[in-house]
Amino acid sequence: MRFLPFLLFAAAAFAEGGSPYPRVDDPSPGVVKGAVEALETAFKGKDTAAQISAIRSQGGVNANEVVHALAKGLRSKDDGVKIETIHALGWHPSKEALKQLHRVYRRERKQLAENEDVFAALFKAVGRHGDASSLTVLGDHPFTGLTPKVAEARILGIGNIRAKKSVEALMKGMRLTTEETGGRRARSVETRSRGMRFFRPALSVLTGVDQGEMDEDWQRWWRENRNKFRISETRPASVPADVRAYWEAYWGTSY
Repeated sequence: MRFLPFLLFAAAAFAEGGSPYPRVDDPSPGVVKGAVEALETAFKGKDTAAQISAIRSQGGVNANEVVHALAKGLRSKDDGVKIETIHALGWHPSKEALKQLHRVYRRERKQLAENEDVFAALFKAVGRHGDASSLTVLGDHPFTGLTPKVAEARILGIGNIRAKKSVEALMKGMRLTTEETGGRRARSVETRSRGMRFFRPALSVLTGVDQGEMDEDWQRWWRENRNKFRISETRPASVPADVRAYWEAYWGTSY
């Protein structure tokens, strides 16, 4: 099975029960104030370990004031601090956290693209929110100079947004990816080795259908079904076991 390594890793990936940032919903004013002060104090200093520690301990406090304090980490010159901030905002339940992620993408897209780890972390965090407004970010110039890690984050991020437009975006991306390689045989090889390992699970989770790892089969299915197809509000209960394990391992949550 293509995703067999993930079968071994999946249980550990979400064993902690979801967010690694302790969630505090409906926090008291005192808790919010304490979280903001802890983050601001950490970011005023130069100790990156202390900054990461503050993000991990306070990043789950559900208040916009905390999100604004967290967002200061997005401007850090230290990649570790920046990535930790991105992760925290990805797990944060508020719309404001997603707005901050969109904002940093639009503000620093070219600079962010120079660092594969940061760029992939950003797309994963955006996709984790599962919000349709993120399609303009995840689908923005996605198929120029992609690395596998960034492609995975973009494609699975789109797959986590339950909207028909997500399927359309993935089908368009699939066409662009395969057209770049030229020649039907070359496209098939290239797609299996690069693109379809991400497109297949994203599309399977969105649609509840598995058309395998050939782009032509998925495109044929979409031409025959796009006019009558409707996305369910929840993930389909039945998907291939390897897809399910891969999905759980990647997102760190139970399917």
